[in-house]
Amino acid sequence: MKKTILCIALLTIAFGESIFSQQIGRRARLGALLTDSIGCYVKTVVQGSSAEKIGLRDGDVLLSINSKAISNHIEAISLLSKMREGDSIFIEFSRDNKGKSISGKLGGVPYDSYDFADVVYDSFVYQEGFIRNILIKPKGEGRFPTLFFIPGYTCSSIDNMGEDHPYEKFILELVKNGIAVCKTEKPGMGDCVGTVSCEDADLYQELAVFQESYNQLHIYDFVDTNSIYIFGHSMGGVYAPLLDVNIQPKGIAVFGTVVRSWFEYFIEQMRVQRFIMGEDYLLNDSLFNTRASFYYNFMVEKKSPDELRKNSNFAQILTQHWNNSDSIYMSGRNYKFWQQLQDANIIMAWSKYGGEVLSMWGQGDFIAFSEYDHRLLAQIINNNPGKANFISIPDIDHGFVRVNGMEDAVSKFRDYKYRLENYNSDVAKNVIKWIKDRP
Repeated sequence: MKKTILCIALLTIAFGESIFSQQIGRRARLGALLTDSIGCYVKTVVQGSSAEKIGLRDGDVLLSINSKAISNHIEAISLLSKMREGDSIFIEFSRDNKGKSISGKLGGVPYDSYDFADVVYDSFVYQEGFIRNILIKPKGEGRFPTLFFIPGYTCSSIDNMGEDHPYEKFILELVKNGIAVCKTEKPGMGDCVGTVSCEDADLYQELAVFQESYNQLHIYDFVDTNSIYIFGHSMGGVYAPLLDVNIQPKGIAVFGTVVRSWFEYFIEQMRVQRFIMGEDYLLNDSLFNTRASFYYNFMVEKKSPDELRKNSNFAQILTQHWNNSDSIYMSGRNYKFWQQLQDANIIMAWSKYGGEVLSMWGQGDFIAFSEYDHRLLAQIINNNPGKANFISIPDIDHGFVRVNGMEDAVSKFRDYKYRLENYNSDVAKNVIKWIKDRP
């Protein structure tokens, strides 16, 4: 069967001359699973990939890429992320304790394509470069209700996620039910070029990306501008009410998010989440004051990692809970990103939104663990002009995986095989029903 990808050249005809007729290159893909067991170790070479074609094998240890030394897979990925389809690559590596080198051309990441849908790869201007946005629409003519998708906080691409990714499954369920979906890369991810990196972007820079992408939806002739919805998962649910949009969404749906201040979230996290993860009650209680003081100094007093590390107890929290070992990055993001979340008045933003809301909470979600927050959101909307529904969904964790409560979710959190095989479609089903029930 024919698979359709609508590329930028076609958009020029459909929509006229605009920034959306600009082409950006496809990011390169080496096609090797890299780990750090002994340096930058090639665990698996994908069949038919660039890595296989230029001669890499399982078990090789990468030493440099284009004459730039690497010592771990993060450094390798950073270099590869800047390369485009057709770029030349020169790799020095060790095989069986012997130094070798190879060179060749890199292929590109495959485009998303489906038998049942059309895919539009587009882009828009941001800073000095371009952001990639991708729209997936049901086949056929006419205008479709459209869902604007905002993912969680992590720096990862939403392009070519793979058929097992829960976001991919969620999105395709909507498309199969007649709903178009727009997904947007974060700055520096995927095909994006000439922008700040996702890791360095602050809250407002990232919000600006989603805001600009949303505000361009009206240019697509298949988008029903009277039936645009926003879906925010996790951090995406925080972003949703903060967007300054030119077309009021017909509704906003969230799953697994935070509504109160982030200082409150982190304080509660130190109790609720640590207990669920098995921390001893007495140990937790003995550490609570120190942890609370850490979050006050970090979120409210706005102290940097360097300042916090002067306190040995705080230094331990930075290492154990935030994966921090430098002056900038905490859990993969610029530390200012987290501090800015504290200044974003999420409750106030929701109170100003007059549309409909679907607030969903998973009973197995030990990350966005607060049922109260999700009920509070519905209450905020229903106390103002607007209509909200709260739904508590059993047997689902933060990542759309079927589990039997929070403790079970913790036990299966790193069970990759289980997670692949136990996707729970209840969030998608609730969103689809909610959209179809809207007149």
